[in-house]
Amino acid sequence: MPPPRGNVSLLLFIIIVLWWIGSNDNSIPSDFGNPQQYVEEQLAHNRHVYEVLNTTSYGDFAPEKKEDARYLNLTGFKVEDGYKWERLDTFKERSDELRRWAREAAGKSEINRVGVMELEGRIYANVTGVVKGRWARYMGGLVEGKERRGGLNLSVIAPGVGWAVRDEELWAKNITGREGKVMLRFDEVGVEEMIAKRNKGDAAEGKTSAKVGEGITEEEVKVQRRDISDGIERVDLGIGANPTTDILVREITASLTIQDESSNGDGYEMRMHGVHWPHEGGILLTTSSDKFAGAFALPHFTTDEDHFTSSAEVMKKILGIRLHNLEESAKENPRSLLEPNSGQIDGLPTPHCEYVLFAQVQPLKFNGLEYQDTSPEAHTFAQELENELRFPNGAPIPQPPKLQISTIIFSPDCGFMLESKGPPNFAPVDGEHLIGLKQEIWLQSIRSWLTILAVVALGQALILKVQCKEASTPSTVGRISIYTVGMMLLADGLLFFTMSLASATLSSIFPSALLASFAGLMSVALGARFISNIYGVQEPERLEREREQAAALAELQARNPTAIVQSVPIITAAGSDTLPLPVTSSAQTTTQDVPIIVPSDQDIDAEIAENVNAASILPRPAGAPTTTTTTQPESRVNSDITPYYGKFILLLTVILLLSVASTSWPVPLRTAYVHLLSFIYMSLWIPQIKRNITRNCRKALLWRFIITQSLLRLAPFAYFYLYEDNFLFSESDSTAMMVLTGWVWCQVVILYSQEVLGPRWAVPKRFGWYKEGWDYHPVLREDNVEAGGLPIGLVRIPLNSPTTPDFAEADMATESERDDNKAGIRTVDCAICMQILEVPVVGMGEDEGVSKGVMGAWDRRSYMVTPCRHVFHTQCLVGWMKYRLQCPICREGLPPL
Repeated sequence: MPPPRGNVSLLLFIIIVLWWIGSNDNSIPSDFGNPQQYVEEQLAHNRHVYEVLNTTSYGDFAPEKKEDARYLNLTGFKVEDGYKWERLDTFKERSDELRRWAREAAGKSEINRVGVMELEGRIYANVTGVVKGRWARYMGGLVEGKERRGGLNLSVIAPGVGWAVRDEELWAKNITGREGKVMLRFDEVGVEEMIAKRNKGDAAEGKTSAKVGEGITEEEVKVQRRDISDGIERVDLGIGANPTTDILVREITASLTIQDESSNGDGYEMRMHGVHWPHEGGILLTTSSDKFAGAFALPHFTTDEDHFTSSAEVMKKILGIRLHNLEESAKENPRSLLEPNSGQIDGLPTPHCEYVLFAQVQPLKFNGLEYQDTSPEAHTFAQELENELRFPNGAPIPQPPKLQISTIIFSPDCGFMLESKGPPNFAPVDGEHLIGLKQEIWLQSIRSWLTILAVVALGQALILKVQCKEASTPSTVGRISIYTVGMMLLADGLLFFTMSLASATLSSIFPSALLASFAGLMSVALGARFISNIYGVQEPERLEREREQAAALAELQARNPTAIVQSVPIITAAGSDTLPLPVTSSAQTTTQDVPIIVPSDQDIDAEIAENVNAASILPRPAGAPTTTTTTQPESRVNSDITPYYGKFILLLTVILLLSVASTSWPVPLRTAYVHLLSFIYMSLWIPQIKRNITRNCRKALLWRFIITQSLLRLAPFAYFYLYEDNFLFSESDSTAMMVLTGWVWCQVVILYSQEVLGPRWAVPKRFGWYKEGWDYHPVLREDNVEAGGLPIGLVRIPLNSPTTPDFAEADMATESERDDNKAGIRTVDCAICMQILEVPVVGMGEDEGVSKGVMGAWDRRSYMVTPCRHVFHTQCLVGWMKYRLQCPICREGLPPL
């Protein structure tokens, strides 16, 4: 009986519901009490911190000073909070060093005519994209040479918050390693930006006197909102031959991912907000949470008054807009002013280390060299390059350079500092800071790869179509392993599912993802039809195995005395007695087998059906048991594969969910999972090898199908394992790729050896792994003449035989044929092609060791001997057996290849 379909559907529904429940995020604490009171408290807190941002000025936060230390009335910036601010000056000094090194690398160490050292025309003005690299622990500015840890009291820092944990050792996102990996994703889409004018007199002297509330009039400060759909605008901001005194500053958000030896998955990920100075390439970011109001104190992390003023104006603008939006929707959805950065455990926020980050965009490099053009037109080159990337109009541009960024990271509560590996503190061989791609180039690489993937999937579908056409008869389909095709179908199903999801959710890659999804659908459709055909053809074979298992079980029960049914005792007045079994309840029923007479036209099936129909209308004696065909397992034929599709979809879903969950596993465990899954997938020829051994089949699949499928299915692994700049930013692993390639090559070699040397050449018989089958390529010996070992037509009648008294010699062979006979070669006509077939025969008393060698195996492949002792060309009989498993001469049934 097929498995019930309802169980699979119910299990799939439960998995989806559990996944939805586990992904549901509730940003409101479970113990916030009265909702209205909670809303008012949140709004009051947000208004307070926004007021602090409006009223502070440059120098109001100086915690590193011993005599005149100054703090802010913000969470995390109070003196009683106990944060480790003694390294704040070191962080600012290191930020200035990164700025100076970028200017020196661009050859712009001199101050321009307005007193500003900027990098316009040498760097990307928009950094929307992804960069990655390696970091090292920065040990500068330490007090007594050690990092200060501990000493923070969450009840003092954020008294109104019910934290999930309070022990500082259990805080999340705490980096304890010496080095690791870091990745930054910048986003400047739909952001606020400002152009603030400096005082020209002070600018000429290299000074700035801009201050909040003084020195800048309403006409001198221009604030404008630009909906930058891609982070690139077609606006001339005065760069080029006529530099201006304006300060361009822009809002920016980023996702920081840091990984060390102790982190799980890809590492610790956090959301950061800050500002970007496009002309200078400086980026200042910070995290925000219930215990750290970093966004409202961000201007105080700048290195001078000029940067403080510009960043403060931008933060006032964007935070004021968000505060207004929060006040309107607070009653329905109370949230923090910025997106919450803390994770939650049982509905309670989890404390984590806070981060302040400064990043410096490095000058453009073409083919590894800095762009050194000093002509006036060169100042607009970077802007024209960015515009062409977003709005391509056919302008000739070189290969876009990579986005390169250096960074320094400071954690004020956990007390550590991290820096990117690169010059001048590190040798270039250790790293080149953070290198990546702008979003336009990154998306283009994804679209290109998806297009190539679609071509690969289409190639798999086309070669599968060729194999389906070749395996068009039951004889050829029966040789193919259903598990080999099933593994291919499972991979194609994963491709179709993921690409369909990507095309529906990611508009930027919609055409390429849809093309790959369609190619995967074609491969899935062909594979499903092919596997259904295989399942139907191999159904009798499965029924035969079930009958054998049932017979073995019945024999085992017959040998077990406890399985004998005992008579039921009857309690009477005379005592316990046992009734005899009735005559009609005999356990064994004698049945008379109806003889089957083979008709002259060899139509055995029609004769069997006629006998069965005749037996069904015969009168039966009273009380005779009536046997029905429904109780006989051999009469059940069910080739419906539909119930197994549910198992297939369930397995597909489990693999997909497990792969998604593996992103949060530790790196060694996740790497082992990926390697194991890849190894199992690339073992797709192992079931076919086993099928060849079981069926004693030399060749089941086309060689072009085997080789093409192997290469096409290895191609995606080659992209991720060998190409360092893959769009997933995964680490390359040439060793794993070599192992996968070698493993597939070994499987192909085994398949080839099975075709040449026989499917069971390396499998010992004593292991009992297979049943002995008919060998169509036996070693022919003259010693087997009396036993009927030689095929019909190869037996030579000796001279003066009593059976031929009228002939002096029955052998009419010529002299040349006698020479051939001496060499062990005999000839016979092939009944299919009517051509001469030369067959090697081992003479009497000769050693057959040569015939069992490699050359003998090649010679035996030229002929095939049937169980009815007829011999044919191998190609002739193989072609015949594709359509009919009967001997071409006597019509006797033939075992499948």
